Order: sequence, then C-alpha cells, then structure tokens
Amino acid sequence: MWGTILNINSILWALSGTYFVYSTGIAILTWSGKQFLLGLLVFVFFSLAEVALAAIAEP
Repeated sequence: MWGTILNINSILWALSGTYFVYSTGIAILTWSGKQFLLGLLVFVFFSLAEVALAAIAEP
C-alpha cells in the first residue's frame, strides 16, 4: 500500500519540481514573488512527503 502511495507521490514530486522551475523563471521575468513562493512551498511539501513515505514504506 505504501509503495503505491510513494509511486503516486513521486509523480507529483516530479510535477512540482517542473512547476518550481517554471515559477522561478516567471518570477525572474516579471519580478513577482507570489507564484515563486507557491512553487517553492509545493515543492518542499512534496519533497518532505517523499522522505516520510520512503521511511514508512517497507523494502
């Protein structure tokens, strides 16, 4: 069960990383920090969830 959740979170983590890169570019081009902070928070959340789920999942 935890393996399936970890696989889904891995996909969401990759998508959030892509969004973080996009929001960084937009923040540089438009000098707006709101979207950058949202991208950063989403990426950090899924990164922490990835670590927690990897610790919970049994090998």
